[in-house]
Amino acid sequence: MITDCLRDELDGIELLLGRIEPGATVSRDVRLYVMAWHTDLVDTLRVDVHAGEPGPAADATTTVRFDIAGLPRPRFAYDYWIVDDPELATAAPQRPKSPPIPGEPAFTVKGNGDGVLQPGEQVLLALEIRNDSGADSSDARALIHNMSGAQVLLEEGFLQLGKIPAKGAVRGAFGLSVSEQADPNKPVELEVIVADVVVRESVRHKFDVPLGPPASGFVAGPARVVAGEEPVRLYNAADSQSRQLAEVAGGTALDILGTAGGWSAVAVGPGRRAWLPSDLVKAGGAVGKGSKLPDRPALLVQPPVIEVDPVAPVAAGATVEIRGTARHEGRLRDVVVAVKPPGTAQVERKLDYRANPAHQGAAARSLEFSAQVPLEPGSNRILVTARDGDDIEATREVWVFRE
Repeated sequence: MITDCLRDELDGIELLLGRIEPGATVSRDVRLYVMAWHTDLVDTLRVDVHAGEPGPAADATTTVRFDIAGLPRPRFAYDYWIVDDPELATAAPQRPKSPPIPGEPAFTVKGNGDGVLQPGEQVLLALEIRNDSGADSSDARALIHNMSGAQVLLEEGFLQLGKIPAKGAVRGAFGLSVSEQADPNKPVELEVIVADVVVRESVRHKFDVPLGPPASGFVAGPARVVAGEEPVRLYNAADSQSRQLAEVAGGTALDILGTAGGWSAVAVGPGRRAWLPSDLVKAGGAVGKGSKLPDRPALLVQPPVIEVDPVAPVAAGATVEIRGTARHEGRLRDVVVAVKPPGTAQVERKLDYRANPAHQGAAARSLEFSAQVPLEPGSNRILVTARDGDDIEATREVWVFRE
């Protein structure tokens, strides 16, 4: 007896039945295992029976239809920032422990503390990873790719994050050594992927980290300042090319930690500073009386959320309608609906594309979609992909079995 199935783990399973006397019946129980990363789906498994050595054609065959109930899935988002001040390093996310390399000096953070990379610095790329789902992540990991060649050296490329409970967060860091010959006119491009290796749920993003010439460093000097009449933006580093974190209203009182060049620093968590232009604030009041910083609607890497209206897992017709809404706290850029028919030789086909014309307000944060999806006999994989304003993607997978 041999199985035939498009699911690799269920294909090619052989069971020897032995001799069966005329008119006799033989029963066997076979325990089947499916991979943990499958989402909800319906498919078929064919069982071929051969008398004697298997030939080109089976002596008997039957087909069984089965359901797979997918495991609950985490949903990741993450923040990142540069730690280039030894004073911050103890409270910042930590690198994984590794044995020393004979003849090589130990890695230590050294830099000027402004959150901007400069040639010769050794810094931490700090991460805070959040699981926004109602399901635990049992085995989360982070990977980093250096897209900038010799500009920087990665001290490690992998972080074992472990379990991240539902609505929980973990922290970690990669070590970066900036080349003495790094070109300050070229930002460092990195890609960081956070994934659950059990259910294969992930988020990935390529981003630039500002790289500048040598500059005056952070000088501690606690003070209270007040923003001017206009709103003031908070940045991820003392550089206007870095990512914006939040915006404080005009007239807001803030406690600053010190300055670096024309920038003032405020605390935004253990081992982290945010930065605002010093010329947009003025001194005022006693230290310790500053306002709480505004809550951030989303982390720097926050994939969209895709809600798909319920779809019957089994269809008799040649098409099915997929409808739903994609949402993002900042801006939802576009949505694509595609389908991959059953069969290893089939390719994915794009069926519908919708761009969001709105750039601000409630309309910019959500986009409805609908598409008529053609179905081939068997299990059809439907993919809904949404992107935010920074090209961060999320994909929702829906399987529909056509009888």
